[in-house]
Amino acid sequence: MSTDARIDLSRVAYVNEAKRIVYLAHPRTASHATAKALKQAGFTYRSKYHHAPLSGPLPDDWLVLTTVRNHFDALVSWYEDRYSHSRPFDFTFIEFLLAEHPYYFPTRTMLWGLHTPYATHIIHWEQLDVSLNGVLQAHGLGPILITRDNIGKRRQGRDYREYYDPDTREYVEDLFALEMGALGYSYD
Repeated sequence: MSTDARIDLSRVAYVNEAKRIVYLAHPRTASHATAKALKQAGFTYRSKYHHAPLSGPLPDDWLVLTTVRNHFDALVSWYEDRYSHSRPFDFTFIEFLLAEHPYYFPTRTMLWGLHTPYATHIIHWEQLDVSLNGVLQAHGLGPILITRDNIGKRRQGRDYREYYDPDTREYVEDLFALEMGALGYSYD
C-alpha cells in the first residue's frame, strides 16, 4: 500500500505522527497504563474510545502496536472486573465463560481479534515493559515507564490457575486454540 498523506487517523486512539506509529489498545492488557506512558513518547490521544479499532489499513510504512495477554489470565481479570463491582456478583466463573457476551469474545474464537490483524508488532502483557521499550527505542523513542495503576482489587494477586478446574481449562483451550497457538500462549 502506498503512503497517503490524507489518511484518516481521527478514530485511532493513540498516534505518534512524527514516527508514524499507532497503538491499538486491547482491554485487560494494561492498555490504560501503556497509553499513559506513550504520551511521554509523543503519542497523542485522538479518539473518544480508548479501544478504538482502525477503520482500515494504514500505509505500509506505519508501525502498528497492540498488546495481548495470556487468555486464561485475561479471562479471570475480565470476570473479576465485570462481575465483582459493577453489579451483584451472581455469576460463577464457568457461567461467565459460557455466557453469550460479544464484548468478551468478539468472534467466539478470538479474544484479541479486534487489533491483531492490523498489528505489525504484537506485545505480550507478560513482558510489556521490556518489549514495548525495545520497539520504541528501535524507532528513536523511549524509554518509557509503565506504571500499573488500574489493577483489580477483588482478585488480590491470586494466580489465574486457581480459577480453573479441568473442565474450564479444556473449554478455554478448545475455544481459543488457534489464537493461543499463534500468539504462543498456553495454560502454564
